[in-house]
Amino acid sequence: MDARSILRRSVPIAMAAALQGCWPLGSSEATITQASRVRFIEPADGATVYTPFKIKLEVSGYTVRPAGPGGDSSSGHHHVIVDAGPIPEGDPISFDPAGATPHFIHWGMGQTEAMVDLPLGRHTLTAQFADGAHLSYGPLAAAKITVTVVGVEVAPPAPVTTTPAQRIPTILSRNRDPALERLVSGRGQ
Repeated sequence: MDARSILRRSVPIAMAAALQGCWPLGSSEATITQASRVRFIEPADGATVYTPFKIKLEVSGYTVRPAGPGGDSSSGHHHVIVDAGPIPEGDPISFDPAGATPHFIHWGMGQTEAMVDLPLGRHTLTAQFADGAHLSYGPLAAAKITVTVVGVEVAPPAPVTTTPAQRIPTILSRNRDPALERLVSGRGQ
């Protein structure tokens, strides 16, 4: 077998093998979507949380941008869907009234994290990436976890910024007891 015969047989095989991994299976958007990854940084799947709690998301394969015109098929923003699964590719992500179930939280300013307030109980959270017009990139651009909200986070009391000695004049000015004022000021009986 001469070099020319080998070349004639090997080139089509090499081209077919090379194209097999590169051939688009639909639109270029599908290729981008297949390379993407959306994931929850916080909270972890199965976490027990107090409300409000922080949700932090990450996406690869896309650029995070605020909602609105000017984006392309490789950019968009996050949505968190409470108690429902991913939205089919190309479908709009709903805007719902407060308290609706499922609840759709739009991070239209390009946020990657926010505090979320949910009722007590077990919840499914779906991070869904969508384009500037809120059209879903589909299940391949989504991630799902569950959390259990067990209580309400109580804010700690405000720190005391004054000493008791500094507060006494305020207390005295409200009560105006002359005998107590003399005692505190050290002027005797």
